[in-house]
Amino acid sequence: MRALAGKDELKLGSTNLNEAVREVINIAKNDLLVKNVSVTMELDADMPPVRGDRIQLEQIFTPFYTTKSGGLGMGLAISRSIIEAHGGRIWSLNNQGRGATFFFTMLIHEG
Repeated sequence: MRALAGKDELKLGSTNLNEAVREVINIAKNDLLVKNVSVTMELDADMPPVRGDRIQLEQIFTPFYTTKSGGLGMGLAISRSIIEAHGGRIWSLNNQGRGATFFFTMLIHEG
């Protein structure tokens, strides 16, 4: 978070997003089960590494939620800031019935 506030520089390097997503889902799995949240991952086995700060990118997949009815709703804004700081784009589409699907793009690491 401090990097977003301008206090730290991004530590950009080659990052495997598939590994980062799996790691975060594994860390959050108990919380997801308790809250009855279903996660479907469609990861591309041939996806090239992206150029990014792995710690910041993992924050995107960490659940940002509040149990307070008057919560700040900062999760998506933070995710957008992180993605855009890495030269990417984020958007979502409503699912039929319930829920939403989130998409994002990132720059490929060339090096």
